Amino acid sequence: MKPVLDPVSVRTLDAACIAEAGLSAAGLMEQAARSASKIVKTLLRPDRRSRILIACGAGNNGGDGYAIAWMLADIADVTVIATETSRHTTPETHTNRRKAEACRPIRPIHDIDTIVSEGWDVVIDALIGVGGSGNLRDPLRHVVDALNGVHALKVAIDVPTGLDASTGACDGPVFHAHHTITMAALKPGLLRGRGRRVCGVLHEADIGAPDDLVWRYIRGFVMEGSDIRNLLPRRDDATSKFDYGRILVIAGSTAMPGAASLCAHAAIASGAGLVELATPSVHPHTPREVITHVMPTTDTGTIAPSAKESLHTLAERATVLAVGPGLGMHAETIAMVADLVNGLPETKPVVIDADGLRIVPLLTRPMDNVILTPHLGEFARLLGEERTSIVDTVIERADVYARERGCIMHVKDVPSVTTDGTTICYTIGGNPGMSTAGSGDVLTGIIAAMCAQHVRPYMAASLGAFLHATAGDILAVSQPMETMMAGDLIGAMKGAIPR
Repeated sequence: MKPVLDPVSVRTLDAACIAEAGLSAAGLMEQAARSASKIVKTLLRPDRRSRILIACGAGNNGGDGYAIAWMLADIADVTVIATETSRHTTPETHTNRRKAEACRPIRPIHDIDTIVSEGWDVVIDALIGVGGSGNLRDPLRHVVDALNGVHALKVAIDVPTGLDASTGACDGPVFHAHHTITMAALKPGLLRGRGRRVCGVLHEADIGAPDDLVWRYIRGFVMEGSDIRNLLPRRDDATSKFDYGRILVIAGSTAMPGAASLCAHAAIASGAGLVELATPSVHPHTPREVITHVMPTTDTGTIAPSAKESLHTLAERATVLAVGPGLGMHAETIAMVADLVNGLPETKPVVIDADGLRIVPLLTRPMDNVILTPHLGEFARLLGEERTSIVDTVIERADVYARERGCIMHVKDVPSVTTDGTTICYTIGGNPGMSTAGSGDVLTGIIAAMCAQHVRPYMAASLGAFLHATAGDILAVSQPMETMMAGDLIGAMKGAIPR
């Protein structure tokens, strides 16, 4: 897992490194710059001595830039253009500025229009960093515009200038980087909002902070391929299907049998030992490995309230429930399913998606083991708001909702996020080809399968989302995104889960 730190956590981490780990502010800056310099060196053309322009501000981000300048001076022609120092400029930034100036005179920021026309191979942005907001004022607005106009490889240090490090918002010019070298850990703003479009390739520079301190102050994380087998261990020889859970999928209607089929299929294909599907109409493509139970219907083709006793019997022996894909909106169906879920043991994981989310206002049970998987519109409906009102704050709203309801929220957006109200997992994989009917139904089945295989619910939702995105990215390598269908994601799970 890769840690994610917000700006407040970054400051807290720096202070802890000095107070607890015996590191100095100067040592942290030099180590960060040394790590960043190594990354920059890998980006330079090997066949010639590169001309590098580094734009430095008055803060510690500028200090990093100055240090990078003198560290690269022996292998490249480095010019620094800088703002004036201020009363807030730290001693370590002053020290590195002097070292950079000893290599080549620093040029003033007001010469920007002349300097950008001098021909550069690499432009490095070290103007503001993690402490900046998405609202620049002149002269920095003009400086960023000028830097963006240079035909060169562009590298941002920590966070591109003009981008809010927390929200990924920007109001006006923002530095468009081909690469962003972020210090110590990823920042939320690099992963969301405009950040995904202006940061380019993300790199993390080691600042020398001990891992235990970094993880103490995280606000979130990003999963990696190496995490899969840590959370989903390889199977022991002496096991049977009953060791890998029994999932009951309550889903579908006569109008939407495919959603239920996709969910159940994804669950059995993602490792669940047994999958039972309770639905009014079984889609013909439902795998023969799925045990099906045809339920009585209402006059609109949804599961009738008279099915409650049968569902209760099935739910009692299930270890996990997946509820909602294609369930329909019939009020009596929603009320019956809500009553069923309220009566389940609190320890039994329940994954709720799509039409099933309509039962959430009726739930009175503790929600610790309940996973909600709305897309943006469904989440807005849960909040009683318009979709447009939560677009920019969906992560914050999901975090608050999870904390207040005591549930696990997985909001399908770009990026998708999973939160228990304390920690946020960012799913940054996936691609636009996954924006197709049934993709969310497949995700519900995958998450339920992770729960069935004894992954705790919060991590089951996070891991399920990661595997779902990985499957989508596997498909995008071999076929046009326009041709991807939800059923294809199920087949790609064979490549998403490592042997």
